Amino acid sequence: MQFLARSRPVVVITGIVYALIGLALAFGGVWLAALGGSIYYVIAGIGIVITGALLIAGRRSALWVYAAVLIGTLIWAVAEVGFDWWPLAARGDVIYPLGLWLLTPWITRNLDHGVQDSNRRFTLPLWGGVIAGAVVLIVGLTTDYHDVDGTIAVAAADQGRQDAGGQPPEDWHDYGRTQAGLRYSPLNQINPGNVDKLKVAWTFRTGDLPGPNDPIETTFEVTPIKVQDTLYLCSQHQRLFALDAKTGKLRWSYDPKVQDNPTFQHLTCRGVAYHETAPGATNADGSPAPTDCPRTVFLPVDDGRMIALNAETGQPCQSFADHGTLDLLEGMGVKTLGFYEPTSPPIVSDKILVVGGSVIDNYSTEEPSGVIRGFDIHTGKLVWAWDSSNPNENELPSPTHTYVNNSTNMWTVAAYDPQLGLVYLPTGVKTPDIWGGHRLPPEERYSSALVALDINTGKRVWSYQTVHHDLWDMDLPSQPTLIDLPTANGVVPAIIAPA
Repeated sequence: MQFLARSRPVVVITGIVYALIGLALAFGGVWLAALGGSIYYVIAGIGIVITGALLIAGRRSALWVYAAVLIGTLIWAVAEVGFDWWPLAARGDVIYPLGLWLLTPWITRNLDHGVQDSNRRFTLPLWGGVIAGAVVLIVGLTTDYHDVDGTIAVAAADQGRQDAGGQPPEDWHDYGRTQAGLRYSPLNQINPGNVDKLKVAWTFRTGDLPGPNDPIETTFEVTPIKVQDTLYLCSQHQRLFALDAKTGKLRWSYDPKVQDNPTFQHLTCRGVAYHETAPGATNADGSPAPTDCPRTVFLPVDDGRMIALNAETGQPCQSFADHGTLDLLEGMGVKTLGFYEPTSPPIVSDKILVVGGSVIDNYSTEEPSGVIRGFDIHTGKLVWAWDSSNPNENELPSPTHTYVNNSTNMWTVAAYDPQLGLVYLPTGVKTPDIWGGHRLPPEERYSSALVALDINTGKRVWSYQTVHHDLWDMDLPSQPTLIDLPTANGVVPAIIAPA
């Protein structure tokens, strides 16, 4: 043990740490290799263990061995993923910093028992590996590895699964113009040839500013909708404004007086939904629909409410829920204010209002359910529920049963295909987002997934999970788009979902 006495403590401690890291990497690598994965981790782990042993012995050759590990890692990483920055970073985020540490004076001046070498030539192989790694990472950072140059024919740009639902070209009835999420306007007055000549026609100020009692994440994120000659938009405190689309003049406004406080994770309103009752319409149970609100705007409120307003007057629809207000905390096992926030517009059909909501991230293992619910669009009566963590996914609440806490939620906007009768849910991760120790596989089977439900019954038709056992908060972050996809076997209804 004489070499231990002659080695500086920092080198010995470094050697022990490296040896432990190498052992963990090697054992994990053996497991991965047994499952058919890469043997790189076994080789790298053994190399780091040898590096640690040589450091404990105070040998300069530790740097040569680690240089081989680092250069081998670079070759393996580029061979696996090319110069794609994020996958490269994941493969070098530990190996590379460990190499940098070995080049510090605390290490290099205390190897081979303090023998001086002013040239430090023994560090050159590791310096070469570090410089090569920096070059690879810089190339990865400056290369858009996933960029695809392409064009889309203007004539085909509106080829969607759902047409515009009869709305005039100048209207924008839904968050994505249509509930298929097309985000396409057929108007052509503004084009690439004149867009640089646009001038401000009018300005409207909501006057809604963050206050001292608001959370830090108080944001203005609305996508307005336009129906006939009226523009509807909501501000961060969910105040709803109806404006003359031509002049910007205020026609009416509604303040739900949201009960927020600094503990809220978000304070925002991404948009509202619009519904027009057809003549002779019926409720979900077949009874005649009420007539007090032939045109309705649905406003989500962050304290757990959904409010139905007359699109003409801005007054609450008395026939909907409790005089226009639907309590979305009803049936929840956790009702803490701010833990469940509907921040996105709902989906509407001729009979059903589909509602999701945001659940507070990473706060506890007992948070509200992310249940998706279908309500009668005229009366606000609960028709169905889809509770992803419940073995009986469609179980309704009762005096002895609440929705399952922490079940998967949908905080963004869904898509709807009236031809197929399906609503498509882009779900988030089961909360808490980055802790999965308490999760059972059946409880997170629909986390970070695309789920198709029958809009009239809430029954699941199919699902596709993008990340299994998600610990990285990889929610599906936005409304999917429904398209008609030409294939060799004909046109197929398809869905495009960012993930």
